[in-house]
Amino acid sequence: MQDAASISHVIDLMGDHRFKNNMKLDYTLRYHYANSGMYNPYLSNISTASKVGDNPKTGDKRYYYADNPDAPYTGLVQNGMMIFAPQSVKNTLMARIELSKKTKKHHWMVGFHNWYYNADKANMATYSYQFEVAPNPKALIYEQYGETLDANGNGTGNYEWKKITDANGNRNHNKSVQYYNGIDNKMALVGTEKWTITDKLSLDLGARLEWQRIDGDWYSEADRQAGATNWVSGNTTSVKKDWFNVTGTASAMYKAFPNLGTETRPINLGFLADLMYIQQAGKLSMYAGADDPGIEKCEIPGFSFGVYFNHPMINVVSKVTKIKRTNFKNNSTFNKKEADGSTTTEKQTISYDVNTLGWTTDVLFKPFKGFELHALLTLQNPKYENYEFEVFGQQYSNSGNVARSVSKTLIEIDPSYSWGKFKIWASARYFSKEYANYPNTLTFAGRWETFAGLNYRYDKNIDFSISAVNLLNQSGAQGSISGTNTTTAQEAVALYDQPLVGTYIRPFTIEFKTRIRF
Repeated sequence: MQDAASISHVIDLMGDHRFKNNMKLDYTLRYHYANSGMYNPYLSNISTASKVGDNPKTGDKRYYYADNPDAPYTGLVQNGMMIFAPQSVKNTLMARIELSKKTKKHHWMVGFHNWYYNADKANMATYSYQFEVAPNPKALIYEQYGETLDANGNGTGNYEWKKITDANGNRNHNKSVQYYNGIDNKMALVGTEKWTITDKLSLDLGARLEWQRIDGDWYSEADRQAGATNWVSGNTTSVKKDWFNVTGTASAMYKAFPNLGTETRPINLGFLADLMYIQQAGKLSMYAGADDPGIEKCEIPGFSFGVYFNHPMINVVSKVTKIKRTNFKNNSTFNKKEADGSTTTEKQTISYDVNTLGWTTDVLFKPFKGFELHALLTLQNPKYENYEFEVFGQQYSNSGNVARSVSKTLIEIDPSYSWGKFKIWASARYFSKEYANYPNTLTFAGRWETFAGLNYRYDKNIDFSISAVNLLNQSGAQGSISGTNTTTAQEAVALYDQPLVGTYIRPFTIEFKTRIRF
């Protein structure tokens, strides 16, 4: 794993200068050098290794233990893909320079931001593998029954068992290899204004004009076919793209009743409003795969309106928000089982929008000294729009469906009590049911995630803590289910009570931590 390790060096230069006319110049400059790699064992679907009889069919598989090739295996098989990125050099240069001035009614800022990123032939090797579904699972090898081919790749009419994996159980070496090379650069002019119009009304404005550029090369499907190899060789395809992205924000606060209480017990109530419009584009790393990601600029318009109430014992902020994002990109692989047992694969990059209306209420309750109770309620309904596509000659539509892996109801409850150098706290978070696929035909049940802890601060430099994760030791699944992008409600019934691959909440865990600052 040393070849996937990461080494980095960072140099920061920060400063601020005040001029005689009360203007202030802030700047932060950063150079970041990294020689970085990574590995990611990605788990896909679970299949079943059945005992094969004396009359095998095309596509039948028979499994054996990799460490004992004479021992056949029947049972559940976990399939996966290892993504392994050897070290490659990435250079990043960032700059933030801002000139501002604050007066009684105004606080304005104009600035220049730049973010430069250079990846030197970043690549990721891949291979597929499989192992038994069991504690401390063992690797599996397998053979597949099929027609033998002649030197020209034509069928001979003869059928036999053919070894698919190597001796370690690995296969499809670099079939999904990833590669990209070149630069990303974002250069922007920014400006903000905090305007106190009256004692009751204030307005915050912001604008950003950004030039984004991608200049590099990638290993397209055509390049891979021409190279006839499972590694980067021969020609790559250049990619040069420029975008001008515009962002604007505005927020207002109206102190409708600023003096409901007394000087020693202030109470106030008011209104909040926000408006935003954001443009974003892609990045060079989206070209890591074989398929053109079809990058398009996305737009994010949104607004919110709410009220706030401040009291010595309770603070409340409640807002309704509407937000949309266009041109989400989903690079999907679809598999179709043929009558002869073989599998046909089709890849597509699909574009769609997401639109949501939500309501959040945030409460901080402080009934007596040392105790705080924070509570947050979110109700939301994110739905897909313009999500139509065709695969294997059949038309599908996810428009109007609820976004995958998102709960409609979120609740957070965080009590804490501090005395002296001690603090005891707890946190409970509720996630309502989530849809596990785009067609909304599979769901994960709602769940609670619970935490608790005790902190002790010895002095300003040293503190200790003990915390519990999943205090109630609950189980729960989340995320998505692989291979169900087109699963109908009728097809979903066949998956009930079957083991599937997903992500899950952490098990009950006790953690001890010591933090020393120097």
